[in-house]
Amino acid sequence: KLSNVRLTNKQKRAIIEDEAIDREQTAIKKLKKILKLSD
Repeated sequence: KLSNVRLTNKQKRAIIEDEAIDREQTAIKKLKKILKLSD
């Protein structure tokens, strides 16, 4: 379980940033698909 793992603030920040980057990249991919469809 992740809840049992003690994370340092630096590790937490790194995980949050990774998730934010993943979300941005998936959003960009979706936008590109939408733009291609509208051409």
